[in-house]
Formats: sequence, structure tokens, C-alpha cells
Amino acid sequence: MTYLTRTSLGLCSLLCCSLVSQVARAEQPPASVAPAPPPGTYAEPLPQTAPPAPVATAPATTETAAPAPTPASATKPADASAPADGKLHLQIDPIAPPVVRTSRLHDGFYVRTSVGLGTMGVTIDTPRTSYNLDAKGDTLDFNLLIGGSPSPGVAIGGTILTRSLPSADFEYQGTLRESDVGTVLVGGFVDGFPNPRGGFHLGGAVGLAQTQIKHSDVAGFTKAGGIGLAGWVGYDLWVGDQWSVGGQLQMMGTRTNGKVDDTTAPVSTRSAALMMSVLYH
Repeated sequence: MTYLTRTSLGLCSLLCCSLVSQVARAEQPPASVAPAPPPGTYAEPLPQTAPPAPVATAPATTETAAPAPTPASATKPADASAPADGKLHLQIDPIAPPVVRTSRLHDGFYVRTSVGLGTMGVTIDTPRTSYNLDAKGDTLDFNLLIGGSPSPGVAIGGTILTRSLPSADFEYQGTLRESDVGTVLVGGFVDGFPNPRGGFHLGGAVGLAQTQIKHSDVAGFTKAGGIGLAGWVGYDLWVGDQWSVGGQLQMMGTRTNGKVDDTTAPVSTRSAALMMSVLYH
């Protein structure tokens, strides 16, 4: 046989073997597959594990154990005002409005200042003459009162009252001597309002007084010291919650003593004034 014939026979044998193997594979049955469960059914549950064995406990004794101490905070009764949700709630009280006076009232701190015009008479009993030296004239007057109210409608405190008589004429041995004269009273006062909400008031003052005579050749001295008294009545009109203005009639008298050659020389003054005043009360 030739080389081609041999080659053809080899290829044919290989082809026959391949066909036989393919037919053998086709005739084998397919592998068995578990059928799927029908719809609406459940798969068998997994087997459960056995429960743990019970643990043996010691038999109870007749003696009972003492209860554990309870903290003081646990026995404290619940605060009824505490919120149910356990949260802290802040409550801010509203600010009370300021108290406003509905009616004006004379109480508390008291300050009165007054100025006015008046008249004053001066009498000096000097040993230099056999008669008294007299003078009178118009005055310029000033008052300052500072104090407080122990009760509505009543004021007490300290005061300064002044009288100034310029160019007073004193007759001395047939001639006239001119000199300025002034008086000052420093002491305590009381001023009262019968109606604490009204304007009518009356009061008085008492204290130490001094009389000053500018020219010493008139009576032989320039200063005399003693006591003084004053009284007044007036009416004030409200112009604010604590401010008022008004007028008053004031009377004042002093009794002082000067020294002339180791001799006492009494001096007395008498004055009346119509004054305008401003009051804080």
C-alpha cells in the first residue's frame, strides 16, 4: 500500500472511534436532581438542639438573708413638681412692672429752699448810751431746709435762716450812724402738712442765732450770739410727682448778746418776710 492509503485508513479509524464515544455519551442517563417542593409548602426545618441541662441549686435554708441597704436617694419620694419626661424645664417669672405713684404724697426726703423780701427791726441796748439804739428797714431773706419724713405729711431736719438788712440808720448822740445788719439762725425744724397729699403746711424752727453789725463804732461790737425762733405758714402747688412750688409768710426773732468793755449788750431782732419756695418732697 502506498503512503496515502495508509494515511486515509488512519484518519477513518480515528473518525470511527470519535463517533462511537459520542454515541456512548448520549446513551448515559442524566444525573438525578432533587425535585423542587411544590408551591405553598415549606422546607423541612432544621433539627433543634437539645436544651441545656438544668443547673442544680442549693436547697433553701430557713434563715433569710438581710436585705441590702437601700440608698437614701432611692427612698426619697418623687417630687410631684418634677416633669414627667425627666427633662429640666426653666421657668422665668415675668418682671413686675415698677410701682408708679397714683397720687402725690408728701413723704421721704425733704429739701426746701426759699428766697424773699421782708422787713426787720433791730434794738441794741448798749452801755455807751443811756437809751437804746433802734433801726429798721427792708431785708433780703434766704432759707434752706434739709430733712426727711418719719411719717407722711411730717418733715423734720436742719435749717439755716438768714436776714440781711443793708444800710440801717442808728441814731447816736444826735447823729445817724449807718451800718449793715444781718442775722443767722442755725437749728432744727418741723414742717407739717395736715393733708399729706395737699399743699397747705405750717412749721417752725429753733436754734442758735448770731447778729452781725458791720461797723463797730455803732454799738462797740460787731457780733452777738444767742438763740432764735422762727415760724411760718404757706401753701405749695404740685408741679411734679415730688416737686412743688409755693409761697409762705415767715416770722423770725432773735435774742443775742454782745460784749462792750466786759459788759453785756443785748441785741434783739424782729422780722417778717414773704417768701417764694421750691420744695422736693
